[in-house]
Amino acid sequence: MEDDIDTVVIELTKRLAPKVLDNNIEFTVIPSKGRTVAKINITLLHEAITNLIENALQHGGPTLSEIIVKVTKKRQEISISVENDGTKIKDNQIKSCFERFSQIGESGGAGLGLALVNEIAKLHNGSLTVSSKASMKFTFSIPA
Repeated sequence: MEDDIDTVVIELTKRLAPKVLDNNIEFTVIPSKGRTVAKINITLLHEAITNLIENALQHGGPTLSEIIVKVTKKRQEISISVENDGTKIKDNQIKSCFERFSQIGESGGAGLGLALVNEIAKLHNGSLTVSSKASMKFTFSIPA
């Protein structure tokens, strides 16, 4: 069954907003400008996005003041990015952050969140990428 990704993301982020805002963090959701319909498992997509947002909250550190969730569609791909202005992952640590039980910092956790998100992306024939240049950004991409 196909679902509208914008609708799924908006509904989920409404439920997560109180947790983010309770931490005095600005929370912005930017839906796409086009139609974002894809075959997805909504439960798994919820798990992936929740993990990315909670990862930002847990590992963003003292500089974390904003989380942005953005949906975009380019050609036959829909991307959901979760970006934050908190602590960044060093370039030499990026590859290992997707490994199970891998922990980059000392802020706790089991080291399973990003590995799980990566597996969910693969189950949808998609990918999970990370960029830590200007900000910390995880992008979950799936075929449209």
